[in-house]
Amino acid sequence: MKGSTGSEIASDNVRGAYPIVYFGDLALGPSNPECAQQAWPEIVLAGFEKAFEAAAQGAVLRQHEGIEIAQRNVNASFCLLRKLVGAKNLGEILDLQAAYWRNQFGALMGQAEELRALSTKVV
Repeated sequence: MKGSTGSEIASDNVRGAYPIVYFGDLALGPSNPECAQQAWPEIVLAGFEKAFEAAAQGAVLRQHEGIEIAQRNVNASFCLLRKLVGAKNLGEILDLQAAYWRNQFGALMGQAEELRALSTKVV
């Protein structure tokens, strides 16, 4: 309590007092000389727009892949139904369904791998 101002008294009473930081001290200019001609907020905005556009394109690509996978699964189901219509007995129906689910399980594993690879590529 040696000073006469309140700030000096407060800094003496508080252990580990923090220095005053002004936001102007934190402002960084562009480190790239090519960017020096553009305004800094415009550069940040352009980078954000580019990242957003890439993310949007990636999402659209993933949705198209999902729709294609769904179409393949629906086609496989209709193929099974056509075969079931031609079945002559219960044993043949069970064989057709067992083969369908065995193939469909393998297809689902492959489709999950396709989506994983696509997601990795998009990221």
